Amino acid sequence: TGNSKINAAALDNLGRRLVTGAQDGTVKVWNFSTGVCLQNCIPSAPGEVTGVIYTRDPLLKAVVAGGWNRKVTLWPDIADDTRGGIEATQEMSGQLDDILCLC
Repeated sequence: TGNSKINAAALDNLGRRLVTGAQDGTVKVWNFSTGVCLQNCIPSAPGEVTGVIYTRDPLLKAVVAGGWNRKVTLWPDIADDTRGGIEATQEMSGQLDDILCLC
């Protein structure tokens, strides 16, 4: 996540990949064993990320983040190398206050 502090982290269901969310709004997926960045999730709007999770539904494989932009954003969790950046596939808004965590 570069030079920005990481606010949130979560492992996938198998414990192989780690998703991180940072103060600068970046969301990244890492190989937990090697530390290699696998996916760079492009934020749809600026704002500090305060919560990240992997979806547990096998039909909806996604990385989910929320934070100070008051939105919940989903990116597809795909096997391809997306270090160059991947756009969000869904964004949910309407929250009136900052999102402090996701479970």
